[in-house]
Amino acid sequence: MRRLAQILRTLQELQRSEIPFGLGIGVVAAVVANTVLSRKIKFTPDGYNHAVRMLMATGRSYEAALKNATDFYRTQPVASEARYAHLFSGLVPPEHWDLFAPRVLYPHAAAALFRFRGFEALTDVTRMSYIGTGIATYTLLLNFSRPWVAAAMTLGVMFAPRVRNLSTTDMTHTSGLFLWTVTLDAMCRSLKCGTASQFVYAFSCFALTFTRPVPYLPFAAAACALCVGVVKGDRAKKKTSAAMMAVATLAGLTLGFVAAQLKAPGVRRLIREAHARALKARQAERYEALGFFRRLLAAIRNDGGPADQPIERWYVRAVGLSFANALAHAILGVAPIVAAVGVAKKRDDPCVPLLMGGVIGSIAGILGDPVPMAMAQTILLPLYPVVASGCGLAANFLIDILLSREGR
Repeated sequence: MRRLAQILRTLQELQRSEIPFGLGIGVVAAVVANTVLSRKIKFTPDGYNHAVRMLMATGRSYEAALKNATDFYRTQPVASEARYAHLFSGLVPPEHWDLFAPRVLYPHAAAALFRFRGFEALTDVTRMSYIGTGIATYTLLLNFSRPWVAAAMTLGVMFAPRVRNLSTTDMTHTSGLFLWTVTLDAMCRSLKCGTASQFVYAFSCFALTFTRPVPYLPFAAAACALCVGVVKGDRAKKKTSAAMMAVATLAGLTLGFVAAQLKAPGVRRLIREAHARALKARQAERYEALGFFRRLLAAIRNDGGPADQPIERWYVRAVGLSFANALAHAILGVAPIVAAVGVAKKRDDPCVPLLMGGVIGSIAGILGDPVPMAMAQTILLPLYPVVASGCGLAANFLIDILLSREGR
């Protein structure tokens, strides 16, 4: 224990170590993105949607873009999977075409690289987002922990299987994670003092909204910070939090206006479609014929239930199962429990309300898209920077205890 305390004290005494650790994180992220990730590139049905929009952003007509994208995706392993083969058997419009319409940033960013990289431009943007996520996570964690702790926690996020797997695809999850991490970091720094950080927050909040439509995350984080500021009577924090709430609200309203113009489906229609897909899957799988324990497992993982369940009862069931699924992932992952302890012990930290608000905001994602099987990607992935921040607080708390005991 004494040896450990000496090592911790040595690390504690490092001066101006933020930049060296940050450079190290950037180098590691770049190496992983261009070696490990580049060898595991996967093209997906969702990526087919983005590919068509990318080609349209380069100036092609919808028909030409659809044909070019179809010809390419037919050469990929995804086209040989039975459940997706129908998408590439002819000039079939991509699934969720209207739903993805407001997500304009990702395909337009890929379009800028298409001339040089072809369809791999989509995965290039994802891998660049992976590098950005590493750097943004490190700068975020500097708000909560020592540089070496922040670097260690960042590596944990970067090498998390879910982050690495999604960073090899042509989907928007990693880009959304990068922008959400930047947004959360800017919110933390805005609460502490920075006017410049408020401009970064406004830009990243809008960019996030039109990459992954989750403006409810920064809105809930700012709302929680505002509530704490009101309770404590902190005028500066109330003003800053209210301004951040206004930006998130404006981003949400802008998204709603753009979605309406593009005829993208609203939340009610999405829930109805999810209900229809669930009933179709239940009929195909014949869950009623399964044994009790297999049916229970199917219910938790895939929402297995009656094949003719009304939408109201299905919705309540799906929301409950989604919460159970997310909670099970959190408990089995252990890190969220550690993060909760860190937040509880360091609850006076000015940025803790933002972390709590981020968790609360994720509930909106469950209510609007109650698909238990998708919780790991749609709900838990955006919580990675929140959980990492909480773990940083827990690590700091533990280090302070060890050093104080050895100092006696």
